[in-house]
Amino acid sequence: MAKFLGLYFFMGVFNLPSIWHYWVRSHIYNYPLFTQVMSGRHFRAILRHFHTFNSLAIPQDNEDQLIRVRTVMEYLFQWFQNTYLPKEHLSLDKGSLQWKGRLSFRVYNPMKPSKCSIKLYILAEHKDHPEAGSKEDQGS
Repeated sequence: MAKFLGLYFFMGVFNLPSIWHYWVRSHIYNYPLFTQVMSGRHFRAILRHFHTFNSLAIPQDNEDQLIRVRTVMEYLFQWFQNTYLPKEHLSLDKGSLQWKGRLSFRVYNPMKPSKCSIKLYILAEHKDHPEAGSKEDQGS
């Protein structure tokens, strides 16, 4: 399952026209990592049957809009906390993720190129902060 999720997240970094293109061996689409980790047929079979929550187990009085992905979110949140510790120089920013599907918490902004989106808050770390001194200053 870790290999599947790793490839799925990697697809978010390198966006190709379709899932099939990640396993094509050509000079245009050449990502050998995908073929080394898992076959395209195996990946699509997992994707077709991948579910994070039993829909029949949703309580009638449910208020959580993300209940179907909550277990995966909590797992990833815990994994990220155990894997990476941020340093001092952090920056908080707002961003948006284009979304064409149906969600009750999507944001509509007619002035943006992508009219419907999901609002995100992004925490970024600056590695070469001026207060830390440049590499040249450290050598002298």
